[in-house]
Amino acid sequence: MIKLILSTLAEFGLIREDYKHRKRISKKEKEDGVKRAIQKYFLQPSSIMVISFLVVGSISALLFFGY
Repeated sequence: MIKLILSTLAEFGLIREDYKHRKRISKKEKEDGVKRAIQKYFLQPSSIMVISFLVVGSISALLFFGY
C-alpha cells in the first residue's frame, strides 16, 4: 500500500514539490527567525491534495447516499 502511495506521489511530482516547498519555507524561517510549522508541514502540495480528495470524496459520498 505504501509503495502504491509513493509511486503515485512520484508520478505527480509531489515529492519534488514538497521538497521545494520545505526548502523555501526553511529559507524564510532563517531570514525572519520565525518558525512556520503549520505552513511548512500542513500546507505542502501533497497535504493539500490529500485534504481536497477527502473533502471531495466525502461530499460526493454524502450526495450519492443522500439521494
